[in-house]
Amino acid sequence: MKLSDFDFKLPNELIALRPADPRSSSKLLVSSGDEIIDDHFYNIIKYLKRGDRLVLNDTKVIPAKLSGQRIRYSDNGKTSANIGVNLLSMIKEGHWLALAKPAKRVNVGETIHFG
Repeated sequence: MKLSDFDFKLPNELIALRPADPRSSSKLLVSSGDEIIDDHFYNIIKYLKRGDRLVLNDTKVIPAKLSGQRIRYSDNGKTSANIGVNLLSMIKEGHWLALAKPAKRVNVGETIHFG
């Protein structure tokens, strides 16, 4: 299995920029056997049974999708590749945990030019 197997197109207008108001009206996706159900979080109690485990996710999306260009110099000359970078979280000032796509085009220590 490759990480790219999980790539999909997500239009910008479908990315939540702020929480639902009220929060209980957030969307809920339920997998029940062979059925997938679209619902709202305020209906979650009808899907839970005794002994079920509810796992909560408190991650946040930060508006940090960057487009850049990786420049590489070698004996064969200069090559470049377009790279997309999503900043996930700041580790310390000036250092970020990030995902680069396509990751195979970036090596540790290389520079990506943004702007």
